[in-house]
Amino acid sequence: MRRKLRRRTGFTLAETLIAVMILALVTAAGTAGVTAVLAVRNRMIQVSNAQVLASAAAEAVADELRFGRGIEAAKNKVTMDSSLFDRGCTLRLSTGGTGEYKTPAGRTVPAGRLVMERTETAGADPVLREVLGGDMYRDLHFSDLTFTVDKTGTDDATVAVHLTVADTGGRDLWSADFTVVPLNGAGSAAAGG
Repeated sequence: MRRKLRRRTGFTLAETLIAVMILALVTAAGTAGVTAVLAVRNRMIQVSNAQVLASAAAEAVADELRFGRGIEAAKNKVTMDSSLFDRGCTLRLSTGGTGEYKTPAGRTVPAGRLVMERTETAGADPVLREVLGGDMYRDLHFSDLTFTVDKTGTDDATVAVHLTVADTGGRDLWSADFTVVPLNGAGSAAAGG
């Protein structure tokens, strides 16, 4: 009977424990690698979304400014008359003491959104036309939006725009600087800073 027990083949307890420890080390290394790859992937997606948001904002702002006249700018706000729609138009970065902007119609816009308002008739309160940086990009916002009007001649003004998109942690991901020359001349423009 003793012979049969000694002849059994298999792994000893020590060999099994060593194999389990090696398997645990390989699994831990693989998990760390996958985690690092996913972090880089998520960051790349966030930067790509920031580029898309900045591009859409630049296009929307340029379109409004291109047809504007009587452009007046402040640091994060520009007002003008739109020759395209013959109505007043305001572009602003939603900021404030509470971190939100309340439209004249009473809608609350979270901080860091680009707000485009247009008056329907002369002297009326503006209505919210568009908010860029909304639900699709919850983790992104505009951290800076600056308008500067440079009146170089009597009939034309150049509007320099700087915008920056940041993540919720406050890290700037993408910025864009561009200039727009209104097609029909800006009329009287005030320089902003």
